Amino acid sequence: MSGKAVVVGGGIVGLCSAFYLSEWGWDVTVLERGKLADAGTSHGNAGLIVPSHFVPLASPGTLRLGMRLMWNPAGPLGIRPSAEMARWSLLFRRAATAGHVERVSPLIRDLNLESRRLYKVLANDLGWQDMPKIAGLTVVANKEQTVHELHHLVDQAVSFGLEAQKLDDLLLRHRLGPVEANSPGGAWFGCDGHLDPGIVMARLAGFLQARGIRFFEGCDVDTVHHNGHRISRVEAGGLSFEADEYVFAAGVWTGRLAGQLRIDLPLVPGKGQHMDLAKPPVELNGPILLEDARVAVTPLGGGSVRFAGTMELGAWSSKVNPRRLAGMRRSIGGVLPQFRGKLEQAATWSGLRPCLPDGLPAVGRAGGFSNLFVATGHAMMGMSLGPVTGLAVAETLSGAKPTVPIHALSPERFTR
Repeated sequence: MSGKAVVVGGGIVGLCSAFYLSEWGWDVTVLERGKLADAGTSHGNAGLIVPSHFVPLASPGTLRLGMRLMWNPAGPLGIRPSAEMARWSLLFRRAATAGHVERVSPLIRDLNLESRRLYKVLANDLGWQDMPKIAGLTVVANKEQTVHELHHLVDQAVSFGLEAQKLDDLLLRHRLGPVEANSPGGAWFGCDGHLDPGIVMARLAGFLQARGIRFFEGCDVDTVHHNGHRISRVEAGGLSFEADEYVFAAGVWTGRLAGQLRIDLPLVPGKGQHMDLAKPPVELNGPILLEDARVAVTPLGGGSVRFAGTMELGAWSSKVNPRRLAGMRRSIGGVLPQFRGKLEQAATWSGLRPCLPDGLPAVGRAGGFSNLFVATGHAMMGMSLGPVTGLAVAETLSGAKPTVPIHALSPERFTR
């Protein structure tokens, strides 16, 4: 089965959806509210591919961490109070249980592993020789308690069949190579990898354009029309688009589109920020995660380094938050002394991650509409889960069974 498909959203999920739909013979049009060159949150992502991140955002540990950190206006986590956030917080508390973690962790692992495999296939097919790099992720702790927690996570990862290693201070120094760290230890996850989000998205968009897929930039969908349980057309930028199937992959803005169709999708923005340092004082031999500071440190193409972090839930403004950015700089300098005083030179950015209260993305049919597929809510793992989500879109629309089961990701789970 194939036909015409409109994909709303030109981030990594939208691009991967367009790619796999075209592989399955669909005639695809992509509508992007901004510019493809810097399409939303995907462009500013940390660029990590993380099978090790199998614990959902909605977990007892995150709940405890949030209660401790959310009151610090310069800290890595914050909440903007609103009626929207009040409901989201209630749903988050209900989901943040040990039972929830136990149920969904294998699925999150499987999604990330399949996505990692798909990235490798994609790179081979399109001739990307420099990425992704699957060479591991080194996690650095500030405190002994955090080391113990990371070592417990390593035990879980190994039980899940993932490559992982506990690190004391000596092993940590070996893993970090030339990078100095004020740390008692950490963990290494050999199952993980990294890429440069901007380069990957530019290459993928260029390939799709050459293949004949149509892109409309600056095209913000404002109206969704439907006849009964079928979408008939969408309107954007004064233009009207008709198709056999519609994919809503517009990140946090998907919630507003779903709202027009009375689909209850409790998406809120989780504002993140990054700093890109063009000339780092030392060369990284791989990505680093500063666990207590909640900052990912990723080597990018051209020798630059990205420091990505903060989670400000309910913040709809995409402007950089200077206080949280200053807090990031202090935290980074405290753990990685070679970067102390260097980050003032870095280029800054902020964007809105799409976050759902149970820590899982929404991937599937929604609202009883026979020709609508929703793909959003990936929070911090959009780049990591882009390919597997795009494949699920193409498989479902083409009448095939998804490679990784997605029934637990149903967008309708919040209205059951």
